[in-house]
Amino acid sequence: MKMFSTVLIPEAKTGMEYVVTAEISSVNPEMDPRPGPYYFIQEVKKGTVKKIKKANFKQGKFYNCSDVILT
Repeated sequence: MKMFSTVLIPEAKTGMEYVVTAEISSVNPEMDPRPGPYYFIQEVKKGTVKKIKKANFKQGKFYNCSDVILT
């Protein structure tokens, strides 16, 4: 999946868009035993996706590739 792609996630809120800003191969197996990759999904207001230049780890969460749908 390309960086800065817009995606859908299970906990999507109205009026917000979700952008892939980082990717890792695995997380601690105690947290999530599923195989990776994992994507860091950042929540931004609708229409401001193009302003994202790098990952802000205070404004997002890691999701398994099976939880993310490319839009």
